[in-house]
Amino acid sequence: MQYTLETERAMLTGFTDSLQQRGIRLGLDRIRALRVHHSTQADPFAPTWQAVHIAGTKGKGSTAEFIRRLLLRAGFRVGAFFSPHVRDPREQIQIGASLVSAEVFANTLFPLQDEADRLGATKFEIVTAVAFLLFDEQQVDYAVIEVGVGGREDATNILTNPAVSVLTPIGLDHQDLLGDTLEEITRHKAGILRKNVPAIVNVPDPNAHAVLQAEAAAIGAPIWDVHWQPEAGEQGNGFSVKTPFGLRSGLQPGMHGPFQRANAATAVTVLDQLSLLKGFPPLSRAAIQEALFAARLPGRYETLQEYPVRVIADGAHNELSAKALAEALQQETYHRLFLVVGMKQNHDINTFLPPLAALKPDGLIATVPGSGRLPQAAVHTASSIVPAAEQAGIPVIDSITDPVQAVQVALARMSPGDLLCVCGSFVLVGDLGQPDTFRERIGSRDQSSA
Repeated sequence: MQYTLETERAMLTGFTDSLQQRGIRLGLDRIRALRVHHSTQADPFAPTWQAVHIAGTKGKGSTAEFIRRLLLRAGFRVGAFFSPHVRDPREQIQIGASLVSAEVFANTLFPLQDEADRLGATKFEIVTAVAFLLFDEQQVDYAVIEVGVGGREDATNILTNPAVSVLTPIGLDHQDLLGDTLEEITRHKAGILRKNVPAIVNVPDPNAHAVLQAEAAAIGAPIWDVHWQPEAGEQGNGFSVKTPFGLRSGLQPGMHGPFQRANAATAVTVLDQLSLLKGFPPLSRAAIQEALFAARLPGRYETLQEYPVRVIADGAHNELSAKALAEALQQETYHRLFLVVGMKQNHDINTFLPPLAALKPDGLIATVPGSGRLPQAAVHTASSIVPAAEQAGIPVIDSITDPVQAVQVALARMSPGDLLCVCGSFVLVGDLGQPDTFRERIGSRDQSSA
């Protein structure tokens, strides 16, 4: 076999996909053992690099990307850990301005495997261990780390000395793991807080915020609430934000969707807080804007196709993210709106669909994320989504297990000026491939005659 970059990526993807069978299990014992066994740091849990640790239900990945770009623009060597990946496992671990190579990822991953198998470590725990080892080896200054699930018992929560903690909007999600109430879930998220470590908080829900305040006070973690205001901006998505250095105004996020303003405002607040704490010069407004414009993350209100039918893919998968997605779609101009929806089993379809139903979509096709790669028990079947859609008042066109076929059927019903939104899972977004190969993956149908 001739090994190419694509071959290496395919092998890495196949291997990490196989680890999905191990599911999600919270707890810190396995990741701590992996870290102790492989880290070269004097203290594996207080590394020389500075961590920016981010938890929340909605927006933590986008916030992490904005922070990453800002720290890069400030001249630091930056590592980042995102969860989950959308199309390529290497998306989860970035050093500097680039993804790590498939070779570097694999050479760090495979030596962990025997110990990981002995411990029964999950995919997320293994990839977290890989990320932290690469941050060690690459001698990053800062590592921007997105929590996987919850916070308190998430594999990323083994670090004792983060530079700053960040909390993004909190809502109901992963109730099977985190509890049935907003208060229980918030307490899990608050588990990333540390004594005397500042917490930058963008949590609008008053009940969740009250729980956070109580948890922070109990351990002595100072809170800085994000205070931002919308501004018109060139594209109607400008904002200003109050930071430790005063009012930062005239800013715009580079990623699409009105919800990105709050994420970008949070990131700017984090940057200025770090500047104050660590003593590095604050960035100018122009430098901040340059960094915000550079931010990109797959599966976040991502346009896969513009003409003749616009296709948007978004990894929204809970009630909070569905509300943000609906707000963004409401600002679009289209003749008719169609949805292709597929979800993993640990996300609630009954609370996800109503915000989208308020837009009165013209039809929905139910599908299954993963194209058969995920365990059957890990996903909602296409047919199980149908009654939830009907209950929400969304007309159901069909239920089709294969995501590509589901999109093909949707496009066949659509006309120029219509809008298709594919949502419910980051895995589902990944099933459709890159934007530049979307037409090829969906097929050669002449959409201009749709």
